[in-house]
Amino acid sequence: KTLQAGRSVISLTRAAGSKTVLAAMPVPLEWEHEVVRFKVRGDGRWYNFYVSFGESPWLPVAEKVDASNLSTESAGGFVGVMLGPYAGPVG
Repeated sequence: KTLQAGRSVISLTRAAGSKTVLAAMPVPLEWEHEVVRFKVRGDGRWYNFYVSFGESPWLPVAEKVDASNLSTESAGGFVGVMLGPYAGPVG
């Protein structure tokens, strides 16, 4: 969750060398101050990312994201996928 042009946005970013924003979803105003929950589902090389605000239903942020760059072959011997939220300064 970050700020873009003064609005809260859920941003999915791939950090493989350079950073690439894969998806961005504005937070609905009625859920602006709710707890944010994240969920990731993997299916082979494909990952689906979801968000929920408070007790709202799960909403897709991005689906069928190709994660083949995390494979052992692509990553030069890397043996485990790591996904997670990142917190940093706004701006």
